[in-house]
Amino acid sequence: MCKTSPMMTTMLLLTAASWLHRPCNAIVDNLNGYSTNAICKQKFCINPLFPGYLDIYNLETVAWQCYSRTDVKRYINFCAAAVWYDVAIPSPNTTMTLEDLVYSQDKAAATMYFYHLNGMNIEPWKHRDPANSPDDCLRSVWQMVCNTYFPRVEAGCQPGEVTRYLRPCRSVCENYLNSCGVSCCDESTKCVFQNKVLLKSGKTIIRSGYIDEVGPAATCTGGSNSAGVHTMGSPIPLLVGLVMLMQMSLPTTLNVKSSAMVALLSATMISLQGCEATGHAAANWESKASYIVDFQFVPPGQPVSTSVLNSCQITNLPLKLRCNGNGACKQFQVSASKSPMFFCQCDRDWADPECRTRRKSQAKAFFLSLLFGYLGIDRFYLGMYFSGIAKMVTVGGAGVWWLIDLVRIGSSPIYATDYRLAQDFSHALYVFITVVFFTLMGALIFWVWGLQMKKSKRKKRKMQHAEEDFFKMRSATVDLNPSDAVNIPLSYPARLPSGIDVHHQANRHMAQPWAWNYGAVQQERSIAEQETRPLNSYRAPNPSHPPQLSSLAVAVEGPRPSFPINTSRVHDNSQAQIQPALMSAAAMQSPISPVSSAHFPTAQIGTPSGSEASLQTIPPLLAPDESKPLTAAPSLAEQPS
Repeated sequence: MCKTSPMMTTMLLLTAASWLHRPCNAIVDNLNGYSTNAICKQKFCINPLFPGYLDIYNLETVAWQCYSRTDVKRYINFCAAAVWYDVAIPSPNTTMTLEDLVYSQDKAAATMYFYHLNGMNIEPWKHRDPANSPDDCLRSVWQMVCNTYFPRVEAGCQPGEVTRYLRPCRSVCENYLNSCGVSCCDESTKCVFQNKVLLKSGKTIIRSGYIDEVGPAATCTGGSNSAGVHTMGSPIPLLVGLVMLMQMSLPTTLNVKSSAMVALLSATMISLQGCEATGHAAANWESKASYIVDFQFVPPGQPVSTSVLNSCQITNLPLKLRCNGNGACKQFQVSASKSPMFFCQCDRDWADPECRTRRKSQAKAFFLSLLFGYLGIDRFYLGMYFSGIAKMVTVGGAGVWWLIDLVRIGSSPIYATDYRLAQDFSHALYVFITVVFFTLMGALIFWVWGLQMKKSKRKKRKMQHAEEDFFKMRSATVDLNPSDAVNIPLSYPARLPSGIDVHHQANRHMAQPWAWNYGAVQQERSIAEQETRPLNSYRAPNPSHPPQLSSLAVAVEGPRPSFPINTSRVHDNSQAQIQPALMSAAAMQSPISPVSSAHFPTAQIGTPSGSEASLQTIPPLLAPDESKPLTAAPSLAEQPS
């Protein structure tokens, strides 16, 4: 079984992708329709797509006459810089002079420039001098309308001779498409085409595009492609070259090569257009409403057939009807002219060539951006719904997008989906509100940050104090107060397991005073020690002083068993061991007052002889008297016998 290298696999996939890209055009050509790119965004897809395109058919029916450039140059105003060739002018008649004909063509070119920019949602009054504009898109529109209404003469035509109309060259059309980035997401954005169009009357006509030549050429009007503007071809050859370059340069042991292959294939798939099985017959731009129809002016009481572009050219029209009453006719040319051209300059809140479209408010957009910009409400108000959703999902682009839109909207009236915003927001007010808002917001942020820092420092200080107290308590010597141990057993009250020598255990613990801790003394030793605690309910019975239990203790705990002490089994040094222990306990506590042994029963420990006369009394430990200062307890030698 043969193996294929990664390079060969990638080359085959790219070749298949490029092959799959072609049947779309073939299907569309066979069906006389267009495909659709589902992930494409339309831009400047208006009807008509090309400026002055609809007038080409009427211009071809007119008789044209050759003139030299010097003869007509002095009459041209708007297109003076665009006409560098011998020009053809409609044949003069008895009613119109050459000057009138040149002015008519120049006015038609300026009108189409003005209306096409409105169709593209661009303010033409901001771009009254397209010949000197730094914007390539504006210059390409201006160049295209001038080449449309001022065609060049045929080769060899002498002044005064009849010539035919020469359409603009393909290069002029491509300059416009590439400079403005026109996209309709189908194959209709091309300059050379020939389509059948079915009219409402049932008649079929053939529409063709521009001449398939790169100007300057003798068969078409216009110059070459503009500098820096190039037509984008298919990305497949470029991707193939990148794949071959990576195969030779990247190490074969790294995963970088595989990742690069996946990235290139993904880019290839994204660049391909999706193709519908049946396509659609009409181009996307042709399916839109024509801005010529939307912007035309119909005189009151007149039929639609009398409609005209630019109500300012009707001399006897009342002023209140011009510009729909929302503007005034103003001269459009920058320089003075013998025959100036007038167009409607709308009031602040109105737009379009006839001032019939109300603009959106800049002040409203600014406050929406200021208060709800992080939710994308300002974008929804401007008609930018997709970017508004993206802004809402990202919460204003983590605040960055919100700030950018806030500055853009407040600093100047930006473009909405339909014309610029109405400039109803003072720039001084924008500066004041912006400064105050961001100052307050900064103060609020620093105040909250200061509270958090203060809280953090307070918490850290408390933790340091707690840590210091912990280490102080850990290293300090704790003074035990014997009065705190009243009524607390010194040993586990249960009996020892069977088989353990109690006498041996008692002797062992008595010989080790350090083992006299809680739970360390055995049963017999525990009983002897607990006799020194008068409040302990676990004391062993004494024949001379029987224990007196309270009625509550009897009711709760029941009768207690007796634990007699066998004094004969206590070691001889028991007295010597108990006395130092009691003295040590008395030394560790605060001084206590002496207590008489007559107040409470006492424990008695005998000598090895077991005689009754050898018994000595050990005073019990009592709680200190709060009315007297605490003094040290007397030793056994100081007590009376």
